[in-house]
Amino acid sequence: MSQKLIDEFHTRLEEPLILAITNEHDLENPQSFAEARGILLKLAQDPTEEEAAGFAAHGVNTDLRSCTTDSSTEPTSSHAAFQRGEERCGAGQSSSESCNHDDDAAGDDAIGNSRVDGLQSVPNDLSVATLVSMFPGLGLDQIRGALNRSAGDLPTAMDELLAVAYVEPAPKKVPAIDAFFKPEDENTPLSSKSKKKKKKKGKNAQGRSESVDEADLGEKAVNEILFISERLDIPYDMATEAYRENNCSQGATTVAILDDYISQGVEAQGKDETARLQNLQQEYKHVPLHYLSVIIQITGSVDGWLEEVARLVNKYFSVKAKGPLQIPYTLTPIEDEVESGLTPAKSTKGTKPTPKPVSYLSSASKNARESRAVLTKQVADYEAVRASAHASTLSSIKRGKSDPLYLAAASVYSERAREYSQKAREMRTQLAYQTVNERRTTDSIDLHGVTVNDGVQIALNATQSWYNGLGEYRAREAKKGFTIITGKGRHSQGGVSLMRRAIYPALCNAGWKVRDEGGKYIVEGRK
Repeated sequence: MSQKLIDEFHTRLEEPLILAITNEHDLENPQSFAEARGILLKLAQDPTEEEAAGFAAHGVNTDLRSCTTDSSTEPTSSHAAFQRGEERCGAGQSSSESCNHDDDAAGDDAIGNSRVDGLQSVPNDLSVATLVSMFPGLGLDQIRGALNRSAGDLPTAMDELLAVAYVEPAPKKVPAIDAFFKPEDENTPLSSKSKKKKKKKGKNAQGRSESVDEADLGEKAVNEILFISERLDIPYDMATEAYRENNCSQGATTVAILDDYISQGVEAQGKDETARLQNLQQEYKHVPLHYLSVIIQITGSVDGWLEEVARLVNKYFSVKAKGPLQIPYTLTPIEDEVESGLTPAKSTKGTKPTPKPVSYLSSASKNARESRAVLTKQVADYEAVRASAHASTLSSIKRGKSDPLYLAAASVYSERAREYSQKAREMRTQLAYQTVNERRTTDSIDLHGVTVNDGVQIALNATQSWYNGLGEYRAREAKKGFTIITGKGRHSQGGVSLMRRAIYPALCNAGWKVRDEGGKYIVEGRK
């Protein structure tokens, strides 16, 4: 029975609709069959009426071109043209007379052509009003300009405005005078005087430099800061601050940050790291050993970063080494070496005592009057101030999210923490020198109780001082040896002294002939 209804109504209704209705009725019952057929008859009347009225499923008249009047004789809007087309194709006309919709492909072509013809026939004023309502975000000048460029063709103007509104960002017109403006600090080298003036202007009322703005820095500077921040594992703001403090020098900034890591005791650990350290020391000869140790520890397993940072620091130290030799004292002839043999006359007016050259190792002797207890207390005081300033910096940064004034305070606290960290590091090094000097003999030093970094520098300087003091027959006297006591490191991690692992490669790389005797090394001259 359902197949009978499908055969009857399939030309006017969809088959799924017919099946849905028939499944709700018992077609074996004549009364239910008649009820289902009545419903289908009512539904089948609408498609015939809609087709006669020009209705299509897609909502647009399929043959408006044949059903509309000539727009040149009766100018109306696009909506009126469509309404007039619907009136021409009213219910009184059959689908075969004027609005034939059997061929869907032909209907689609008619839709596009009729829509274009209808839009093209719209007058200019109505076109502007239509486009203004369609593109409220665009200005009237843009809409009129699009219509003028399209010669009044509304579809072409719509395509151009769609591209402007949704695809391309609206170009910002720059006044003629501003188009020729170029900032002074863009790709222009500044003289020393200009830099000083710029630094003075960069200070605000709170006594701190202006907030970090990437617009003030060039693209090259921003890339260098990103390199430092990523490779050395520090926040971008701290890297930018350090970059500015070091005169926008990438090498100097990297070395300054590595100095902070060194002050905190960061260094490479393990046998594998020691082997890498020796290889790097041979490749990057200008970089001090303790810097390479910190670089290895910071960069970790990322070999590419390790090479990049080491190459940058090596370039910095190589350029620095080529600079003029700085002599902190005045060279004057000794009285016994005056050629005439007479004592030169000395003036008593305006004379200043000539400072004597002092080796780096003996720099701690300037504070020899101070006891170790006093130096230890000073180190502890500086560390306490540094820790307090660092904690205040973090607290101010957190509170700065709600109040920008706290960011200024954070900058002050950060500067204070860095200052006292430097003071503590210098005082700790001075204490290490004094400790070693108290136990030093003419041919030995004891490095117990000092940090690894200070111990390496003390050992290198003490060895050089011993070798220079051997006199004319130093090659023979050096065979007696200079002893550097490091300890076996039984209480250290892994049962090996960290000092031993750092001292031996440092001496070898410096060109000394070294012999290992358990808890000490014997230096026997140059290789």
